[in-house]
Amino acid sequence: MTDWSPALLRHFRSPVGSGLLAGDSTEFGTGEAGAVKSGVRIVYQLALSDGDIIDRVGWLAFGCPATIASCSWLAESLVGLSVDRARDLTGGQVMVALDIPRDRRSRVLVVEDAVRGALDAATTMRDT
Repeated sequence: MTDWSPALLRHFRSPVGSGLLAGDSTEFGTGEAGAVKSGVRIVYQLALSDGDIIDRVGWLAFGCPATIASCSWLAESLVGLSVDRARDLTGGQVMVALDIPRDRRSRVLVVEDAVRGALDAATTMRDT
């Protein structure tokens, strides 16, 4: 059994932003990554304000505690950031902040892929 850090356990037990955003799905940038068959599946959504600031985040995840905590930490960290600043967040930062064991790195990278997809979709939606 892995010994999880207090920060990881806090985000796992009380996840921030869990659940998809309410409203018309065309209002959000949605990114998806992973596969249940591989043990991790993420759907991540971002809503932008007029100034390209992330004002809401929602997500669904299937995975281990590190996966859930990563989604939560990012949801907490992304709100209030510009799209450009949000793109600067990395899986490595998540791993350090939550003290995620190296053997769970692949899970964090799947979360990062879903967030990047949501950022891309949100900016594409904004530009149309």
